[in-house]
Amino acid sequence: QFYGQGLNLLRVNRKQELLYVQDVAFRHQIQKCYEGDKHGARRDGDRFVTFLKKRKQEPSSDAEFSARSSEDYDDDDFPTDLPHDSEGPCNKRVKPVDRSSGVTGIIAPVKTPALKRLGQSIQRSISFRTEARPMPPMPIRSRQKASSFPRRRSSQLWSDTVDSLSQDLSAKEIKRQEVIYEMTQGEKQLIEDLNLVKKVYYEPMLKLDIMTESELGQIFGTLDSLIPLHEDFLARLEGLRGSEKTVGEVGPTLLDWFPCLDAYITYCCNQVGAKALLDQKKQVRRVEEFLRLCQESSFSRKLDLWNFLDLPRSRLVKYPLLLKEIQKSTPHDHPDEDTLPQAMELIQSIITEVNRKTGEAECQFYKRGLSYPEEGQRVPEIHASRFLYCHGELKSTKGQKLHVFLFELVLVLTRPVVQDKEGMVQFQVYRQPLPAAQILLEDLPDGEASSSGSFRSTFTGNDKVKNCFRVSSRGRTKAQSHSLQANDSFNKQQWISCLRQAIIQSRDRDAQASQSKAQLDPEPQLEHIAELSLNSDSKEHNGSMPRAQMDSSCQALCRSLVSQNENIDISQSVLYTSLMGLLLVADKEREQTLGNGQVGLYNTGNTCFLNAIVQCLSHTQGLRDYCLSKTYLQDMCSSREPELMNEFTKVLEGLWCTGEGKRTVNPDRFYRVFKEALPYFSGYSQQDAHEFLRFLLDRLHTEINRRPAHHTATTPEPSYTRSRISEEAAAMWKRYVDKDDSIIVDLFSGQLRSSLHCSVCSHFSNTFDVFCDLSLPIPKTSDSRAGVTLRECLDLFSHEEKLSKENSPMCETCNRCTETTKSLTIQRFPKILVIHLKRFTASRYSIRKSTVPVSFPLTGLDLGPFGPSDCGPVLYDLYALCDHMGTVNMGHYTAVCQDEDGWCCYNDSCVTQISADQLQSNEAYLLFYRLKHNMASRK
Repeated sequence: QFYGQGLNLLRVNRKQELLYVQDVAFRHQIQKCYEGDKHGARRDGDRFVTFLKKRKQEPSSDAEFSARSSEDYDDDDFPTDLPHDSEGPCNKRVKPVDRSSGVTGIIAPVKTPALKRLGQSIQRSISFRTEARPMPPMPIRSRQKASSFPRRRSSQLWSDTVDSLSQDLSAKEIKRQEVIYEMTQGEKQLIEDLNLVKKVYYEPMLKLDIMTESELGQIFGTLDSLIPLHEDFLARLEGLRGSEKTVGEVGPTLLDWFPCLDAYITYCCNQVGAKALLDQKKQVRRVEEFLRLCQESSFSRKLDLWNFLDLPRSRLVKYPLLLKEIQKSTPHDHPDEDTLPQAMELIQSIITEVNRKTGEAECQFYKRGLSYPEEGQRVPEIHASRFLYCHGELKSTKGQKLHVFLFELVLVLTRPVVQDKEGMVQFQVYRQPLPAAQILLEDLPDGEASSSGSFRSTFTGNDKVKNCFRVSSRGRTKAQSHSLQANDSFNKQQWISCLRQAIIQSRDRDAQASQSKAQLDPEPQLEHIAELSLNSDSKEHNGSMPRAQMDSSCQALCRSLVSQNENIDISQSVLYTSLMGLLLVADKEREQTLGNGQVGLYNTGNTCFLNAIVQCLSHTQGLRDYCLSKTYLQDMCSSREPELMNEFTKVLEGLWCTGEGKRTVNPDRFYRVFKEALPYFSGYSQQDAHEFLRFLLDRLHTEINRRPAHHTATTPEPSYTRSRISEEAAAMWKRYVDKDDSIIVDLFSGQLRSSLHCSVCSHFSNTFDVFCDLSLPIPKTSDSRAGVTLRECLDLFSHEEKLSKENSPMCETCNRCTETTKSLTIQRFPKILVIHLKRFTASRYSIRKSTVPVSFPLTGLDLGPFGPSDCGPVLYDLYALCDHMGTVNMGHYTAVCQDEDGWCCYNDSCVTQISADQLQSNEAYLLFYRLKHNMASRK
């Protein structure tokens, strides 16, 4: 390879020493290789290399030096008296010698005439370049007349290209011209890089048969079509520059040219397969050697081929940033004031479409590469997934390298890649895929061993295990758990973040809830007993009873209710657990005197989402009383200290203390403990209140779970006399509560029934899932100001949906995929109903907020029509709500809660009373309802 117009570099041996060669005849011989005469050029080259090696045996026979590249030079920087070969390849980038190095110290004296002449030529070239070249000028920052020193050709500042700045230009206008100039220079650099890739990579690889024309076509894609596209844009930008090198109106040019960027859809979609093919071809030694030599050359800037191929995509995403800067510096009376926002919206829509299409192409590419050892591994979630969150290599507990794919709806573990006969990459599915909506995610602390195996003995000997997390599934399929290890902590956090996003979005999409477990509602007799116990004014009924006596009486009562054999351990039953929990709450040694709760919370840095949720939960009476009485210390089975629950209780104590002087509580300690348990919320960036609520309840439930970690119920299945659906729902209910039980489950958990009706055989199949909140879609309206009702949101949530064959699961009766009808109903109603209005619509790369007003009832919300067919009225009353004001990027959360004095607005540390008329707005995000009357449960 050669550089410069007078001096050419040649790699002459395996040590990759760089020598300057000035023999024109020999350059012509190497040129023959480029033109096709490979054999003759190789013979001449071998003889020349042999000649150099013989000369090396004499002392100081070589004239060689090393130089570091510091800047780009013009063609005029080379001496005109040096020999010039117009036919030889050239490049404007050369390696200048450091200014502090002496010429005599670089070139050693030589005896051989030929090499002596070579050294003298190099010395003349270096001395010319170091002594004749003037110092680069300083940037012109003021409005004074520019210096007469020559300017740098590679300057990226617009002010360095003008002789003087006009007095009429304001600082804002100078900034605007700088950004437009930066856009122009970026186009020039991109065009140069794309042409460089074509000449240095594509053409040599094609002529030297390093890859076939078809393979190069797949790797480079439509790169050729992008070069004239950006050349046209560059010409338009330069045509806008006036005599004073200023640009006036740029908006119309952008609006006219941006639609041409649709060509990026084809190029970016092709990059998915191009990257895989390039990685595959790098395994070939000849290809790897060629790419390595090119990467080590000075023109590559240490970038490999893929970095160059990815330059267009990087340029595409930079346009909105440049437009934003131009828009900031554009005066209000400028003609671009109206066109720049339109251009911004246009480029963002193009990028969104490119990202969507690229994501779909990537997902389809990897789905085609999956191979299934078992037919049962072809779960419908894989086929229905439209994009891929992330994928990469992780290690299992046995040290196996697994390639894991997190699709939109499912997590797929595969074994190391294998090549089929056609050379296509294949990934063999390992174990059963895990639907995203049923995944339980756990962040394993460093040094902790997994329950399904030990990382310690496999990977690190006696060292601490790091960067591990666990995914498990307890859905319709067989329960399974996988403990996985990432390469580093950053990779681990990326996986955890993507998994959380997939879990939440998948559950929202399928109207499923978080992993908070539910327990059975108490039977009518037990409800009656509990009500009598809690409403009694005298402590003689329960408060003065010793714990052992209470336990014995509770077991006797449970046996009489369920008529069980005396040999059965009734203490493990759900009925016993429910009754004991109620009695312990009523067995408080002293009644606590509470304040009115009208206390604010400090905002410690973008923590309004936390403050709003904590205020809503503090007004949830059942949870508040349970925490303040610290009953969880008696209920929990785990030996670990419930740190988060303790800190949450301290915050509630501060909010409901009787002292009148303290009107604000600092939740910083509670937030720090929460972030230690869930690093996903680390930092002080804006977070989603709904997401925080889910993770908080799930973490509290984990700490105060009344059931042992691996508890299995010993009570037999009860005999049900109700309908088959009720029996099936009760069985699923019991399966959950046999493993999980807490106050979180008692209050917030409900059960959804998803029903599929086959259009061929009319077969019904039911799936039951627990939930701790309902995520309701907001109907689209022609006028966003008109608003909708909460009932319309519920209707849209529960309406029947027709599924095509491609999107339907296999019918158990027909034994094939058919058209089905899907419907959702609420099988069991929670005591506390949290309704999440889906104002934020998330795609892969962007989030949008709906500002449609949703009107909701303050009392008497009837969910009976959305329950079982024989369900009576199920009434709820509103007691708290969380509002979100502002946009996606700049928003603020507040809470509105009801107490004895009416409604109060909690805006961080500020608490104000408001009227009920002020509750209805387009900012309602989370609604907290309390069960008032439930005929269904009493039936």
